[in-house]
Amino acid sequence: MSPTEPKQETGFVLLEVMVALIVAALVLTPLIGLMTAGWNRQSQEMTLASAANWAQSLMVQQGASAPVFSPRSGDLPGGGHWDLLTTPYSDPEMSPHSAGGLRPYDVILLVSWTENGRPRHYRLETLRLASDNGNE
Repeated sequence: MSPTEPKQETGFVLLEVMVALIVAALVLTPLIGLMTAGWNRQSQEMTLASAANWAQSLMVQQGASAPVFSPRSGDLPGGGHWDLLTTPYSDPEMSPHSAGGLRPYDVILLVSWTENGRPRHYRLETLRLASDNGNE
């Protein structure tokens, strides 16, 4: 090698590597934040879907038996809680005499749980028909 020949550079300079790492960190940081937010949202939606399934199941059970007018409640697997209230439905425009021996009942179900330290709830309300003697 003569002194007039230019040196061939091989590899990267430390400064180039540091700049590349900083650029990569700046690009990846928001992406990781988005992925974490997506995972959290998916977890919340799965919890809500589970609460909705429990609520619908409890409503079906309520429709399969005679109305119970005292409030009922219970705990769900995973830390949830439910409250069920059944009351006779009254409407001023409705005849006080039931048609065909059936009367409407208002059924309200509230499923509640805590998610990320915040209380959440899911409410279902419906009308059911049952016979005057309490059997559907």
